[in-house]
Amino acid sequence: MEALLALPGVFGKVQPDSRRTLTADEVKGLWDERLVLKAIGDLLDSREEDIKTLVRHHLDVDAEESGRAVSKAVIDPETHKVIVEATPRDINGHYVLAAPQQPERLNVPGTDQAFSREFRTGSISVDADLLLRLHEDGDLSREDYLSFTREVRVFDKAKALAAISKNPNLLGLLAKISRKGLASTSIQARKQK
Repeated sequence: MEALLALPGVFGKVQPDSRRTLTADEVKGLWDERLVLKAIGDLLDSREEDIKTLVRHHLDVDAEESGRAVSKAVIDPETHKVIVEATPRDINGHYVLAAPQQPERLNVPGTDQAFSREFRTGSISVDADLLLRLHEDGDLSREDYLSFTREVRVFDKAKALAAISKNPNLLGLLAKISRKGLASTSIQARKQK
């Protein structure tokens, strides 16, 4: 808030009309303006994330209230089997109801704009600990384990790809140790449909 109040006193005050060296006062003025802009930028970035979280909460609660989302799995008390699965969530606990090319929309009243929660697929990562465990459990030969790792015994993508090109049967090993991250969503501003 202090930075917002200080902004009119520092913004654009140093603006030479020709290419030249700056005076000490001008350098100090630019420094002060930069500090104020950085503080405001950090505040704005933080607030933008807060807004996205508020929109996600709205969409989550709306989905629960309309029956499109189930917060907890429904379990049959007699058989203890799941009757209704809980709705999938992202890493932050928000529902993933959007699908590819099927975003969730929250129209902004009085405008032609909408908040849009859009599907993002999880990223693929390789689990080096699982690779080591497969070797230690005897499910992977030492030769194949070494072909996927460097001397420090960390997964080496380039080495693994070279090993696979020599022995395409190792592609199955890559599939065994690859994990897909959780799906997520992003909040965007879009025209209403």
